[in-house]
Amino acid sequence: MRYTDFLAKQKIDAFLTADENTMWYFTRFKSSFGYALLTPSETFLLTDARYAEGAKKQTEGEVTVLTVNGQTLYPTLENLLKNAKRVGFQAERTTVQDYQDLQSLKKEFVAVDNGVYALSMVKTEKELSYIKKACEIAEGAYQNILPQITAGITERNLAARLDYEMQMLGAEGTSFSTIVAFGENSAVPHHVPGERTLKENEPVLMDFGALYQGYASDITRTVFYGTPTAEFIAAYNAVLGAHNLVASTLTSGTHGKDADLIARSFLASQGYGEAFTHSLGHGIGVNIHEYPRLSPSSQETLSDGMVFSNEPGVYFAGKFGIRIENTAYLEKGVYHTFMKTDLKLTVITPQADK
Repeated sequence: MRYTDFLAKQKIDAFLTADENTMWYFTRFKSSFGYALLTPSETFLLTDARYAEGAKKQTEGEVTVLTVNGQTLYPTLENLLKNAKRVGFQAERTTVQDYQDLQSLKKEFVAVDNGVYALSMVKTEKELSYIKKACEIAEGAYQNILPQITAGITERNLAARLDYEMQMLGAEGTSFSTIVAFGENSAVPHHVPGERTLKENEPVLMDFGALYQGYASDITRTVFYGTPTAEFIAAYNAVLGAHNLVASTLTSGTHGKDADLIARSFLASQGYGEAFTHSLGHGIGVNIHEYPRLSPSSQETLSDGMVFSNEPGVYFAGKFGIRIENTAYLEKGVYHTFMKTDLKLTVITPQADK
């Protein structure tokens, strides 16, 4: 089986997860009930009748699907694990209730979060193709949405239109709740879109992503509606410079914290060090935030096949914020991006509305 080496490396006899994204990674199916179970000889998906038939079709015989309910779930697990002593699980993705319920199996449970992260950090060619398609969908939605940015539209409305455009282009859903922020709201990195309407001479920050075959994309574009000030243009060019410097210098073997430092040092040299308030990036896969981390505290070393965001930004409370983000990956030691749209400042003139 594909995961025999994983079990051996973690020194466990089996691995058990109820986390939907991890379940998808190992079985290609998500279920809100049950567990995915990896053993040295077989991969099991235990779920109830709502999902069982769909799971059998979707996993195409590569996973053994067992139909269980609330009364039969743990006895079935007990039987499947009768020869196992050490069972791995994800402590960070297991609820207290689930962990307490698992104690009935009387096994030694071992947290192997780092092992799962290490396994999923390096993407296969198939995984890269899914992420590439997710990025193409997101970029297509961005291009389709630009003509729809007009005075009077609300943040919530524009976010809904972005979601619609992604679905029309083939997205299964969104990678996360779409962020659209106008004017001073763009200075809040994780702003929740509201009824704020767009006025002339304001920035529009859009952070969004598409899901395709269970894999995410992540993109942020900051455009300007009207005539940007010299202050805004200078800040935008600084962020773009940081983004491009990472793209041109990041290579396999770079530590995640050093990748972050490339952008952080550049922005500091331009006088924007205090305004860069988050890390440079994060891994992207079946989870929108996973390893590797590109942050001051990162312990990971970047290598070929890893997918991550490159998203420097600057934020000025009550005024504006700017973030420029691409989904990127390493191949043959070199940085590449799935995104193709021009990162130079896009200015939308109000005259285009008429």
